Amino acid sequence: GVAIRRGNIVHLVNIHRGQDRRGFSERDKAGLKPLLAHISLSLENRWRLRQESDLTAVMMGVVGRYSHPSLLVDAEGRVVQCSRTVIAPTLSSAGLRIEEDRLETVIAVDRAALREAIRDVATAARDGGDTTRAVTLSAPGGQHPAVVSIHVAGKVFSAERGEIDDLVLITMRNPRIEHDIHTCSFVKQFRLSPAQARVSVMIITGHSLADTARRLHVSENTARSHLKQVFQKTNT
Repeated sequence: GVAIRRGNIVHLVNIHRGQDRRGFSERDKAGLKPLLAHISLSLENRWRLRQESDLTAVMMGVVGRYSHPSLLVDAEGRVVQCSRTVIAPTLSSAGLRIEEDRLETVIAVDRAALREAIRDVATAARDGGDTTRAVTLSAPGGQHPAVVSIHVAGKVFSAERGEIDDLVLITMRNPRIEHDIHTCSFVKQFRLSPAQARVSVMIITGHSLADTARRLHVSENTARSHLKQVFQKTNT
């Protein structure tokens, strides 16, 4: 019988007996008929799981190419998934750490603010809202604070608890995090020169023009000139 039909493609199940055995009786056929439904359901589930698994892998690959660390967490801060850029030193430089599968702040005084922001966004997701929160965290040893953005991500079934979790997406930025100008889509799209790319990255990550010039070992006029060229190329 037909197990699965996909447009013009039909997947059939055939059961054969050797020539030395008797043919299938009506009773045999009646006993085999329910088996077809189980095979169909099994194939549907297997293919759907494979499709979802492949799609998840593709999406995580897309997220992994984002230069800033990103994490998916539930309302209690339990880490569900994270990009490949999430490593201990990177998290620490953004004022964060993962402790027993939960996202925590390095500095204790920031902990309540992060938890409250995660819960607020998760609650908004539960109610069908689309809230975004930004939290400024102390980065140990850093001159600049880290900025953590929290967005509604969606819902996912937790097989562990048998419940639906409201997930939030957390992305972090810190001026000390390296930004690879060679793989940056912004740089590629607007065809920025290496000098223009370096200046734009510094400005985007929160540095002043004077600080940018000092860090890149150029004059302020040179940095300003590069920035003007960036504005022209991007029609800003």
